[in-house]
Amino acid sequence: MDDVEIDDVTLLEEALGISIPLSYTDFLRTRGSAYVCGRVVLGLPLSPSLESVWGATTFLWMVRPDLAHQVITIQLRDATALCIDLRHANRADPPVVELALDVQDTPHQVAESFSSFIAGDRTNADPLDRIAARLINTKIEERPDIIADELNLEFPPSLSATLASVPPAVLTDLVYCVDGLPSKPPHVLWALSTMRDGAQPPADDLIPIMAVDERSFACVVCRRRGTPRPASFGQVVRWHLDDVPVRAQRQLLDIDLDYYLDMATTELKTRDAGLERMRQIAERYEETHASVGRLPKAHEERPIRLAVQNVIVGLAAIRHDSAFDGLSVSAWQTCQAPHINVHEGCRGLAAMTLSEAFRSGGTMEIRFDRHPERSVPACLRQYARVHGIRLGASDPKAISPAEARTLFRAVTQMPDDLRERISQRVVAGQISPERACFVLQAGIWKDIELDFLLSTSQRANSILRGGAEPFNRPARQAELAVCRSAVMVGMFLARLRYAVPQAGTVTRVLEDERHLVQWQILEQEGAVLFNNVAAGPIPWQGQERTFDIREKQSLVAVPRPYITRADIMLASALGRQFHALAVTIQPAETLEIPLNDGDAPVARLVAPDGLTELDRTIDTRLLACRVGRA
Repeated sequence: MDDVEIDDVTLLEEALGISIPLSYTDFLRTRGSAYVCGRVVLGLPLSPSLESVWGATTFLWMVRPDLAHQVITIQLRDATALCIDLRHANRADPPVVELALDVQDTPHQVAESFSSFIAGDRTNADPLDRIAARLINTKIEERPDIIADELNLEFPPSLSATLASVPPAVLTDLVYCVDGLPSKPPHVLWALSTMRDGAQPPADDLIPIMAVDERSFACVVCRRRGTPRPASFGQVVRWHLDDVPVRAQRQLLDIDLDYYLDMATTELKTRDAGLERMRQIAERYEETHASVGRLPKAHEERPIRLAVQNVIVGLAAIRHDSAFDGLSVSAWQTCQAPHINVHEGCRGLAAMTLSEAFRSGGTMEIRFDRHPERSVPACLRQYARVHGIRLGASDPKAISPAEARTLFRAVTQMPDDLRERISQRVVAGQISPERACFVLQAGIWKDIELDFLLSTSQRANSILRGGAEPFNRPARQAELAVCRSAVMVGMFLARLRYAVPQAGTVTRVLEDERHLVQWQILEQEGAVLFNNVAAGPIPWQGQERTFDIREKQSLVAVPRPYITRADIMLASALGRQFHALAVTIQPAETLEIPLNDGDAPVARLVAPDGLTELDRTIDTRLLACRVGRA
């Protein structure tokens, strides 16, 4: 604090009924509070809370009545407290002692005087302590440079300007700054100290600028002095306070601080109006549709709610508008949650909206004329910006059909190889990107199944459109054969992703038990190479489990509706080529080819479903592809 009036000190003396030592009086008048060894030294403003010297001292006197009116509490810890010892003969500058809260022990001296305790703060190696001392009586505009100097960082210009400026009214007390008490939000030193207390050591090139949620910060990437400027310089990333996987830390929130703050300002200004509109739409839908069991037609407005682990992360209201043959969105709200990836609410909601735009059969244009922001929602523009996509280029209130197709590919999760394969087919004019994304989003085809279809069949476009007409028997049979193999491959991957239970244990299928199995489609051979498969018995071997996969061993599979001797020899050759366990996969109830004595060992796997069950599944999926664009 720059200017603390003497009246505050007088009020503290009257409230506690004691005389404040001169050294502590000077501290209160010049600093108010401070950091020592990464912890706050309590002081002003006066408050009954434990974050003020008044409240903390009163609390200590209650739990340690033997020390009432004899000490002033300047720091509370887990089971101890640091206090100014008023019993000492030096009344102007008494010592600092540490004492227990739960037992009546003898206080232990930690500093000869309060002034020496604070002097230790100024010379301490802890940069936060030095920063707190250097910020006293300095101009606001100079303080970001002091922080950068002590932390040995280069700040992006937008960060320095933001820390020293007054934020928009809607962001007051939300954006971190360099004004006020360093021990309290929204001071940036408070945020830095909070990051230190997190479960993981904070990165030394990040400066927190705003809370993302209750357990994470939005941080600006800076440059460590003496090192090259990183490509991420100036970006805004997310830092979790909890113990999270490495991949979850430093996920990109926005490409620039100014963009991020603009998004937050716009979203907060219209949040209440958006939630109110969503409430009205939901009530109307409940009355006209849900309560009477009536499904909505495409042109009727309907609410969407997206939740992850019982936490709502997205709300929207959509309808098909025949005036421009596209989708009209009147409400769109998303939020970040501690337990999910950044932008996941926005990505999921965009995927649902784009899938509906494709399903309704229109142009894929999406308009936000009736949205409270009167433009493409800021959070959606932010998500697109992170992926190098600009939305609303020709019309700020709309996503054009071309932008929608590009965004659809960005929000649809798939392996890199499959994404590249789809791009190649799109460039060749063989498939449309939105159709490929739709079949994945709708769960009509799994990612490995679509990858197999695109890699091994020239009729993939026909399959994605619902398949050949029944009277075109040769084409129908060709499509059916590759679809059977694709479905078996999808079933096999799902089985590999779960750990094989030990004998005598109860099988429980949990998401956390999944293995991150990787695959590669061998186009010419019509086979699949699996990596990162869990060691143990290979599934689908029947009663005789003779083949086990070793630790770090690959597996190559040849799936066929009917296995021939050539398929067995192909599997054997691929096994030798990739140093992998070779298997063939066939439907149940199909004939097995007997092996000769000289044949190489190949695991003969039998899928749980026979040809009839496989064909029924395929017919359902082909029909879903046909009606999806109706």
